[in-house]
Amino acid sequence: MTAEKKATSADNRAAPRYRMDAPVEFIIGNGMTRDLSTTGVYFICERPLQVGIRLSLTIEVDDTMADRPVKMQRWGTIVRVEDHDGKIGVAVHLDDEPPPPRKR
Repeated sequence: MTAEKKATSADNRAAPRYRMDAPVEFIIGNGMTRDLSTTGVYFICERPLQVGIRLSLTIEVDDTMADRPVKMQRWGTIVRVEDHDGKIGVAVHLDDEPPPPRKR
């Protein structure tokens, strides 16, 4: 996994984003992050997803202090899905609110 800060003067995001290649897992698939911030993540996957869906994401990041990867779990809502060089690019707004329990 690599991380590097990505910012431009035209970038009006709520939080700085960082270029990061890290594995990401979600209930119906997996992928690789491209950008990550405290409020969002953009990842590439092979499975088409739908805007508006809530996801639990597990992102594996390097912990240089512990000399091992750490799995970080976050909740968010898909806000954009697009073609990304023949794969699927997915933008998720992270808010860490789990979805309400399903009614039975």
